[in-house]
Amino acid sequence: MRKALIILLSLLAIAVAQGKPKIAVYVTGAKDPGVDKALGTMMLSALVNSGRYQAVERSEEFLKQLAAEHSKQRSGAIENDQIKKLGKQFGVDFICIADVTPALGSYSVSARIMNVESAEIVAMGNTDSQMNVLAELSDASQRIVAMMFGLSAPAQQARPTQPVQEARRTTPTELPINGTIVPGNSLTEKLAWLQKSADSHNTYILEVNTNENIIPHTLEYKGAINITIVLRGDNVNRTIRLKSNGTMFDIRSNVTFILENNITLQGHSGNNGSIVYVNGGTFKMNNGATVTGNTSNKHGGGVYMQSGTFTMSGGTISGNTASEGGGGVYVAMGNTFTMNGGTISGNTNSGVWVVYSATFIMNGGTISSNAATWGGGIHVASFATFNMRGGTITGNTAIGSGGGVYVDYNAKFNKTNGIITGYASDQSDGNVVIDGSVLARRGHAVLVARSFGKENLRKETTAGPKENLSCAGNNNEQVDGVWDQ
Repeated sequence: MRKALIILLSLLAIAVAQGKPKIAVYVTGAKDPGVDKALGTMMLSALVNSGRYQAVERSEEFLKQLAAEHSKQRSGAIENDQIKKLGKQFGVDFICIADVTPALGSYSVSARIMNVESAEIVAMGNTDSQMNVLAELSDASQRIVAMMFGLSAPAQQARPTQPVQEARRTTPTELPINGTIVPGNSLTEKLAWLQKSADSHNTYILEVNTNENIIPHTLEYKGAINITIVLRGDNVNRTIRLKSNGTMFDIRSNVTFILENNITLQGHSGNNGSIVYVNGGTFKMNNGATVTGNTSNKHGGGVYMQSGTFTMSGGTISGNTASEGGGGVYVAMGNTFTMNGGTISGNTNSGVWVVYSATFIMNGGTISSNAATWGGGIHVASFATFNMRGGTITGNTAIGSGGGVYVDYNAKFNKTNGIITGYASDQSDGNVVIDGSVLARRGHAVLVARSFGKENLRKETTAGPKENLSCAGNNNEQVDGVWDQ
């Protein structure tokens, strides 16, 4: 009897394992085969150990073909159709894409798990600070997977002693915000409850326990002031998708809207609005929040700041497109966007676009792998201001000028800290101006346009944290610091 029970339990364990979806891990951005292979192996191990997935038997062949297709593409993005095609061929249900960002000998990693069939992002995670790859790959992999599924992360191993290369600002893990838990079986029901019942000087928690599709919604409560709304997933990442054209969340005055942990807002192609529209209110993003997958036929594919404030302390804005500028974030005149942490990556028509009297303050975080004609990472239009006090701008692409940063004449640019990489000193991951071939004298790291008949200011090599760059209006004639000639 005991022997029969053991056999039955063994067969059941095998059946459970076989019933789990199959996953592969694809690493991009490291430009080092050793890092690619090591991180991929450890991420896969952490995902399998989580009990949610099983490894793909022909994983190596699948990844080899996916890498071959990826190398053919100029955009730097991985096409969903190609992933779907190869996924069917090799029996892959999910793929974990780990984006590695190198910076002065250390690395940061952000990862997302995508359903191969539907292209839906089901979980995301990242390392909040730089890591020494050789010493910390295993620890980083476990922490990313723990973040994806809301698990307790293992204790972080002590870092080996090494020279300090940069004074980096890191965002501490936020404590959950307390408030009134909004009733309802779905996010749609909870938003409807708020419309009827929200009152002044209160904080309301929208906790999502399933993926959901919603229509555009305006966060406005006439007659009430000082309302805070917090949106978060329960114990795993939850994806809220926009099921029609328009803006998913329109934030009006007297409302503070906070994206907290385990929540992804996903738009769609062919849309005519942003995912988040800051329209007089306050918008905040914390660790574990994502804004992704939207194409706007106007400005601001991810976030559009019409009026109000936006503070990004963590999270990710990625994979968005705007036909008129600001694929990731568009900051309209008179507004201020402050980035203290998080990642803005893989957006088309600039990661951040700042216009006229608007201001972008970058204290930390990473802006990487974005693309545009002018200013792949950041486009600073006339009379706008960009103050860089920390963070990293790397791996962005322009086809006209300003691979990392483009500053129009009569705009203001001040860099006192942080890193802006340049192709001339980092041909693997530096910002670059390229149109079929790499273009000279276009400002791989930074280009500042000056008045007609005057030579533009260019920075082709990497500007590290100790290298200050500045220019200030008046056709950018006031310049401090040494620039590449």
